[in-house]
Amino acid sequence: MLPRFPAILLAWTLGGCGYVSQPGLDATNGADVYGPPRLEIGGANDDGIGFIPWHGATVRPKIIQGPQGGQHIWVSMRSNGLWPKKIMLSVDMRDATTGALVLPGDVTRILGLTPHETFDAYDGFIAYVSEPCAIADRPIRVTMFASDLYGVATSDSAIVLPIWSTVCAP
Repeated sequence: MLPRFPAILLAWTLGGCGYVSQPGLDATNGADVYGPPRLEIGGANDDGIGFIPWHGATVRPKIIQGPQGGQHIWVSMRSNGLWPKKIMLSVDMRDATTGALVLPGDVTRILGLTPHETFDAYDGFIAYVSEPCAIADRPIRVTMFASDLYGVATSDSAIVLPIWSTVCAP
């Protein structure tokens, strides 16, 4: 004979617990709630904070020397139409002339967005740069892809001319 607790647990498991998912924001498609998806790529200040638009005039983001010895460019975004609690963001940088991938390659993270009055945002996404001298003062296409848990996806890209403060050998 089974002791009382395991018997109750077994009966509950075999009989079903009666739990039914409640409809709500988590049960809906982000685009249904928030409208069609849209993403705007941009940069951030030297500390990775805020949003600096990358569309329009020539954009010159700094290649930042990180505290652990690596280098990166800060990428930020604004969006609408995506469920903001869990987004997969990916940044890809390529030479705009040759199409060559900027090493070490794309960076992908899963994160939540910060709500604002008319959009959701994420500041300070790190796009790593292995060889700053290879991309300094060259046109680089930076593309950000975003998708939410419901498969709603969007992307945006901009061409930038990164600045590297260290002198590069000819």
